[in-house]
Amino acid sequence: MVPDIPYDVFLQIFESCSDSKDVVSLGGVCAQWREFFDTRDVWAMLVSRFLDRRPSPRLHYVEISSYRDKDSVKNLYRRLKLSEMAWKVAGDYETKVEKLDLDPGCCAKTSILSPGGRFLIVFTNLIQAFCFDLDSRSPRPIAIIPAQIQTMSHYLPEGTDQTSDELAHEIQVEVSAPDIDSTAENLSFRAVVTYGARYHDSTAQVWQFDSVFDDATGQSSLTAFRLLSWAPGYGFLRCRSFLGNKLVLEAPYMDVGPGLPSGASKFLIFNWRKASENPSDFPLRTLFTYTSVELVQLLKVAS
Repeated sequence: MVPDIPYDVFLQIFESCSDSKDVVSLGGVCAQWREFFDTRDVWAMLVSRFLDRRPSPRLHYVEISSYRDKDSVKNLYRRLKLSEMAWKVAGDYETKVEKLDLDPGCCAKTSILSPGGRFLIVFTNLIQAFCFDLDSRSPRPIAIIPAQIQTMSHYLPEGTDQTSDELAHEIQVEVSAPDIDSTAENLSFRAVVTYGARYHDSTAQVWQFDSVFDDATGQSSLTAFRLLSWAPGYGFLRCRSFLGNKLVLEAPYMDVGPGLPSGASKFLIFNWRKASENPSDFPLRTLFTYTSVELVQLLKVAS
């Protein structure tokens, strides 16, 4: 017989557990503990812990306060665990989830969890993107961006006959965290994708993702539209900041000529909307930093 325990004491007990599995195990001790476990406060704590662990998918940090009831927070946690399971071997987990069916070319570092957590977008080394609806009973990959590697003939080294599959192994792909369009009525966000073959110049793309409701099926799906594709010829590129119209790309191998001390980080800052309107002529700033403190200040200014 478990004595009556005040709710705040129960919450402190759950919060004292260092492992989320222990929290769930405590929730199964008896009916009373299960009742206290299945509350918004406990599920919100589990979500916060999950986000703080920084798992493989590039997660947009969801403000827990926007989820006002227990069921919505609980569903968010299920979505997060399902996205994590995409990259892990099935085993004993505190929530029962199915391992997603991923293309062999999918990369964990090139996955994005949409704001709210319903859709998981995964890019492959062929610069193709699949989308999983995590609210589906059996999430299946839906291609929303076709493979782009076949059209990248300029990446082929001179004098070689590499196929697209062989070339894909040399491609470096990176994605940014999503930037939400808060003015849109439905889910709408953008993300930056940079890719390039080893020892070659990168291409930077900005993609728009929108949730569309199908009246015929009564289901929502995600669509993708490319807003910008820019290949400046500055070597490898990595997105460091993406907010609104401003994009900051790191170009570590950009040749700036003599006079720049070794160890300096090189960045390109520009308005990506203006670049999409006129890719050959738009304002482009080049900045250099030497310390992590300067980098933080630069990104604050850029944002």
